[in-house]
Amino acid sequence: MQTKSFQHNFTIHGTDESKPILLMVHGFGTSQNVWHFLREDLLTNFRLAMYAHAGATEQSNLAYTPDRYKTLYGFAEDLVALCDENNLHNIPVLGHSMGGMSAVLASLMRPDLFTHLLLLAPSPCFQNDHEHNYLGGFSENDLKSLFATIEQDYYAWVAGFAPIAMGNTNRPELGTYFANTLKSVRPDIALQVARVIFSIDYRKEIERITIPTLIMQTQSDIAVPLHVAEYMQSHIPRSVLKIVETDGHLPHVSAPRQVAQYIREFLQ
Repeated sequence: MQTKSFQHNFTIHGTDESKPILLMVHGFGTSQNVWHFLREDLLTNFRLAMYAHAGATEQSNLAYTPDRYKTLYGFAEDLVALCDENNLHNIPVLGHSMGGMSAVLASLMRPDLFTHLLLLAPSPCFQNDHEHNYLGGFSENDLKSLFATIEQDYYAWVAGFAPIAMGNTNRPELGTYFANTLKSVRPDIALQVARVIFSIDYRKEIERITIPTLIMQTQSDIAVPLHVAEYMQSHIPRSVLKIVETDGHLPHVSAPRQVAQYIREFLQ
């Protein structure tokens, strides 16, 4: 019988057991392979544990069912199970976008798992809430249009979305990289997961975070406005906001050295 670790391609990089483990949780449209941009800088200080979300790769498709992953709690439960299966407790966790929010939920479900939250371009809610002066970045009509476009022609949507989400127009190879990782996701799974991500509202949950939290955000991000990062910093008691000097939604790809530096400084 295949284990969760096998289905999710769980791996630990680095063999020096005197170094602490940093657990890494990727975001939508990528897999654990995205962390190779940070590996060289972080392996000097940490062993790096990483895995693929259900539905992110051909192998992890074995673990994906729409009913289990109808909210981010399904992904958070996987994270808890993988930590227990691999005896990972009392460690820092780094998560990008939906991976960051999955780590947040896991930390609230199991306070013994994580010592620190390191969040890259996270958002507890993508939809605008003008009644409460919250600018998540998307109106209800924006999201309906987004889902319709993904459903109509996923690969055409990827071609348009990937370079905008990546930013850094002077480095088009980065947009191509993200487009290629998005294309590796099965279109029906991509649509289902996108519906889940963009419908979340975990603003109440983030107020319950008690462990030290680092929020890393760019000034310009099509998916997560800077307002969201500032909102999170103001609502998470022990949090710090650091601006990464790049643009786009994947600063660990476009500015990995600065991201690695922020991580090392925060965990010292």
